[in-house]
Amino acid sequence: VERYLDVVASLGIDVRGARPVLAIPDEARAKARAFFEASFAPGVPVVALHPGVSAAGALKQWAPERFAATADLLA
Repeated sequence: VERYLDVVASLGIDVRGARPVLAIPDEARAKARAFFEASFAPGVPVVALHPGVSAAGALKQWAPERFAATADLLA
């Protein structure tokens, strides 16, 4: 994000106070809320691990055994 703001700022546009916004439609929020309410006990922390990576991020990808070890620690 900072890199892209630098590009915009180089055009003379004031980027102070700019921040990314992730728009989540109300329907998606409702589906997620219903899923969590049906799947998890209230007040219990939920952690999600995402082992996927884009082709551009392949160098940063963890080995499967690292994800497994992290999941074991969180269980």
